[in-house]
Amino acid sequence: MEPETHAAATIYHASVVSLLSMLYPGAFVVLIAWTALEQGTRFDVAEIGFGLVGCLPGACVVSWIFSKCFPVILSKNGIQGYSFWGLPRFIRWQDIKEARGFKLLHLKFLRLYSMRDQKVTWIALFQANPQGFLLQIQTLAPLDSPLQSFVVR
Repeated sequence: MEPETHAAATIYHASVVSLLSMLYPGAFVVLIAWTALEQGTRFDVAEIGFGLVGCLPGACVVSWIFSKCFPVILSKNGIQGYSFWGLPRFIRWQDIKEARGFKLLHLKFLRLYSMRDQKVTWIALFQANPQGFLLQIQTLAPLDSPLQSFVVR
């Protein structure tokens, strides 16, 4: 990536609370499944309560790590998101061929399709500062960009 791709860039982080609202119940379901594999259908209420309390700190830490490790970067040249596998991917504003919404459980994402290399860039829409994020995209993206239909609502 050229050094000028992030000139005067603004970094946005996903909302930790949004991530937590997905990861905490998911961690609890995994804990229940693990317990069922170990103990069969004999559930101890105290263990379930301990599991509810015990999953929370781990889910908080993982949510914070995801938020900090996968920021969305907006610059005058384009937007940096990630591939499906979590690899950073930069796409110039003028190279965005199509933008499609995607919902994973209750978390909303945009998938940006590049006309240059046909690769998909994933953008989390559940930002900690959603108004600033959408306003910045409105300001930076060209008026004819497919992104504009997602930010002007």
